[in-house]
Amino acid sequence: MNKVHEFIKACGTYYLATVDANGQPGVRPFGTINIFDGKLYIQTGKVKDCSKQIQANP
Repeated sequence: MNKVHEFIKACGTYYLATVDANGQPGVRPFGTINIFDGKLYIQTGKVKDCSKQIQANP
């Protein structure tokens, strides 16, 4: 997991794809990534569409 974290951090910007309620893909740039208890975390607000889409379709 640490190697993946280091790779993504070195990239600076990475892209996350999600699927909306209509089955349409969406791709967004992100820059923040953390590792905690052996898991990767991205940072987004709970009220944002991206967060809602991740919750609905992990």
